[in-house]
Amino acid sequence: MVEENWRQLLTFGAQGSQAMGAAVVKRFDEKIEKQAATLDPAGSKEFLAAVEEERDRLFDEYSSSPDALKKRLGVNVAAPASRNHSNRQGMGETVVKTAVRASIWAAIFALFR
Repeated sequence: MVEENWRQLLTFGAQGSQAMGAAVVKRFDEKIEKQAATLDPAGSKEFLAAVEEERDRLFDEYSSSPDALKKRLGVNVAAPASRNHSNRQGMGETVVKTAVRASIWAAIFALFR
């Protein structure tokens, strides 16, 4: 479930659609909250913790090698004809990092409600 969310997020990020990437994260958060609400309090807490652990693992994997994660998840990203080696983040990378940070903070706030 978390990997599918990342697959969609990376696909939209690669296409440069920040709005679509944010929508993917919002829908995923809503879906997770609905599923957690159907569980008892202990099960809900365990479920949310497992989802966050998986999100963190994928974020770490993305941070260490974005291309490897994209390849593993089957995200097709056309390689540019020539690569500029700069320290600037691409639009896709910015979308992913922003969306992941937002979802992590949303989950943290949800735990303390």
